[in-house]
Amino acid sequence: NATVKAYVSGKEVGRAKVASNGTYKIKLKSKIANGKQVVLKMSYSGYATKEISTKVLNTFSTFTVNKVSYKDLYIT
Repeated sequence: NATVKAYVSGKEVGRAKVASNGTYKIKLKSKIANGKQVVLKMSYSGYATKEISTKVLNTFSTFTVNKVSYKDLYIT
C-alpha cells in the first residue's frame, strides 16, 4: 500500500497507509496552527511521488442558531 505523509515547515507531522479503497487518515503529532501550509506526499515503490498542499483555515469556536419559526422575520 501507498503511504501519505504530512509536512509543516518541512517537518513530518504525521503519516498513514492508504487503504485498499484509496482512503487514508493521518493522526497528527500535534495540532497545526491556523494559516500554516500543510504539504501531503503520497509515495509507493515504483511510482512517482505525488504532492499536494493545503492551508489550515481559521474556524469558529462556536456557531449556533436560535429556534426559527414560520412567523420569524429574522434568524439569530
